Amino acid sequence: MAGFAPERRPFYRHVTLVRMRRPIEIPPDVLRFFAADPWPNPFPIREVELLESVLDPAGAIYRRLASFPLE
Repeated sequence: MAGFAPERRPFYRHVTLVRMRRPIEIPPDVLRFFAADPWPNPFPIREVELLESVLDPAGAIYRRLASFPLE
């Protein structure tokens, strides 16, 4: 596979909302907002993008691999 050993860990779909260098205290109202079902302020999603992230000492580098319009 392009010179790389196959990944042995199982793949888990996920959405990364934020990446932080150090843990911070998250205010309770923010936690309640994201735990609400359904979200209190829904918004339209017109497109989904598949991104690749490569971690670098200066921060993550993102590259768009594909884009999927939903309309």
